[in-house]
Amino acid sequence: ESVPASLVTPLKVSDGTQEFEHSGEKMVVGWGSTDEECMVYDTLLRKADVPFGSDGPECASEGSKTITPKDDYDVNSQCCAGDYHKNMHYPGCGDSGGPLLAKEGDSWTQVGMVSWSYGIPYPDVFTRVSYFKEWIDQTIEELMAAGENEAIKAYGPGAQSAYAQ
Repeated sequence: ESVPASLVTPLKVSDGTQEFEHSGEKMVVGWGSTDEECMVYDTLLRKADVPFGSDGPECASEGSKTITPKDDYDVNSQCCAGDYHKNMHYPGCGDSGGPLLAKEGDSWTQVGMVSWSYGIPYPDVFTRVSYFKEWIDQTIEELMAAGENEAIKAYGPGAQSAYAQ
């Protein structure tokens, strides 16, 4: 079933400067597997609220084991979220590339993308989009100027892009 365009709004992409992006609850969404064996998939978009992990050199989240730089964790380009001792939902097979979102007021900002995990009891690791924001902005600008990508155009009066800077 399709969704009316009036219900779809662009996300902001984190530039890493807002305090709300670095702590508190975040939301991850996706169509990934809903079971441990990665055999059951749903046609519904699912969401899970997850606590943001530490913003230090290690990926640490209360109640979870720690992932360190020797485990290929890079605090500059990655962030982490999740606490599996609270029986929380978390990204599963097929959720890779999905957004990690922070809410401030009535707007949402994408702070991460599902990347990888060691599984329970470790937090999940996300690509930190603020690390790539300059590249994202430049790429979208180039595509818009060349008229090469209809996917980034929004529809409606005065719309220039589905990408909110």
